[in-house]
Amino acid sequence: MFGRFFTSGQNIPVDRSSRKGSVKAFKIAAKKLANGDSIALFPEGGIKDQVPELGAFKNGAFKLAMEAEVNIVPVLLFDTHKIMESNDLFRTSGRPGKARIKILESISTKQLNSEDLVPLREQIREKMKTELHNYYANQERK
Repeated sequence: MFGRFFTSGQNIPVDRSSRKGSVKAFKIAAKKLANGDSIALFPEGGIKDQVPELGAFKNGAFKLAMEAEVNIVPVLLFDTHKIMESNDLFRTSGRPGKARIKILESISTKQLNSEDLVPLREQIREKMKTELHNYYANQERK
């Protein structure tokens, strides 16, 4: 699923080796939002090694949503690290399995300002972290 998405041309490549590359990607994302398109962002800034734990969230995705005044819809993907050969979403290899998804309640960014950025980011991260911990705690009991 992810390999097809990332090679479909619908993704926004991010050159993480340069600030200029990140700025370019966010400009493209801002245009997509202005056109009414939905976009998916990974606020951890890439694939982390500590799955299924969340890494620290970066500000960019939240700043982008606030500037566009669009809702943020947190989405959790469970068990993908178990069915993929690595944590690299760009690889198309893996093995069959169920990847469960949970969509959390949408959060409005209208009328938020720059002072709300960090509290919003941390509020969403904590909600997602709680859901992850609850899911994996329930899996261990089974």
